Amino acid sequence: GQLKLIDLAGGSPRVLTTLVGPWQGSWSQLGAIAFPLGGGLTRISAAGGEAVRVVAPDEKRAEIVINHPYFLSDGKRFLVNVRRADGNNSIELVSPETMERKLVLDQAESAPIVTRTPSGLPYLLYLRGASLAAQEFNETSGALRGEPVTLVEGIGVVANPAIRPALGVSSTGILAYQKGERVISGTLKWHDRQGKVIAEQPQQGAGGRVDCLRTRTGRGNQTGDTRQGEPPASPADADRGQLTVVDPSTHDTQRQIGRAHV
Repeated sequence: GQLKLIDLAGGSPRVLTTLVGPWQGSWSQLGAIAFPLGGGLTRISAAGGEAVRVVAPDEKRAEIVINHPYFLSDGKRFLVNVRRADGNNSIELVSPETMERKLVLDQAESAPIVTRTPSGLPYLLYLRGASLAAQEFNETSGALRGEPVTLVEGIGVVANPAIRPALGVSSTGILAYQKGERVISGTLKWHDRQGKVIAEQPQQGAGGRVDCLRTRTGRGNQTGDTRQGEPPASPADADRGQLTVVDPSTHDTQRQIGRAHV
């Protein structure tokens, strides 16, 4: 296969490099793209040029594959999932300029995802069994703080192996995710802040429920659901100090969960 880039404004796609296997890459704010190749990770500029290998499995540590890169806000370092022969997989921080690696989370069967609260506090999102967890993350030191908080139970997963939570995080503080249920068909709906449906799109084939976590300072659409005949799943209204789950139609508070800022 090929890694291609196309401008959203239009034009023809540009081929950046050749890919082998599934695409599980990350694009940094500085224009670097990291992607898996040959068991390790390779980096290339979005402007083109030579693809350079930046990290490879360490046979002495029984490492098999390093994948699922996720760039941090400095645009240089990134988190990865490291898979080992003994099953003791982990999330580690890679610094390509120094080739240093630091353990962030041991016994982690998950691809890493980093998001920030409206106040700028970074959190690491990862799988804990069938649930999505969030834990405060210091990007400078690469260390986790406090205890993990469960955000979503029964979240969907993607990739092969299926270790990446099926979610997306916007720059405005909205986290949309898919539940791990299988459905035949349904409709994806967008709601405004009053609960009114403003757009919808029929979905065909096996899919799942698409919900979202919405911050109080976030903007845009609130939630969607791909299951017909059932109410939309609850979005979460998050603010500094707590995560509050609210009813999507009435916005009535249902419960609060720990010190979540996501």
